[in-house]
Amino acid sequence: MYLGKAGVRRLYCDWFRNLFTRGHNGPTDGLLLDHLQMQDIVDVAPDGMTAKGRFRALMTGGQHASKRPRIEGFPAQCWEGGSYENSYVKDKGVWKIKVLNYNMYWQADYEKGWANDQPHLKPSTRRILKIRSARTSCCLRHPGSGRKRAIFRSITRTR
Repeated sequence: MYLGKAGVRRLYCDWFRNLFTRGHNGPTDGLLLDHLQMQDIVDVAPDGMTAKGRFRALMTGGQHASKRPRIEGFPAQCWEGGSYENSYVKDKGVWKIKVLNYNMYWQADYEKGWANDQPHLKPSTRRILKIRSARTSCCLRHPGSGRKRAIFRSITRTR
């Protein structure tokens, strides 16, 4: 779990930067790691001070054949899909992220496809991976009924 500014630094500066760019801050030749966010829905509270957002994510990643040194365990070409369920707060007129919650649903090598592969990055905990079906809830309410509901099932790998 990554909490507060120290957690964000540990995730993005320590783990991601060390894994993908060997400590370099910024783009790296031969590395693709595009994380597209789409189908965004943001619901601002009536008081205008908080908001919740839901975004679908599609990541394309990989390393060019000429890239040296190689990132161990990271494929030449891969996909990832997931969603964000974020919370925001307005602080002195500036919107800030309160909770950045990304849920990965699948990872796959490009050649194998998502139906025939398993995650390539090691999870942050030490459990054995197994596949299960999970209900994923949405932070937003249905516009007609006003109820919060699990809106789809996904394949997740748990430990």
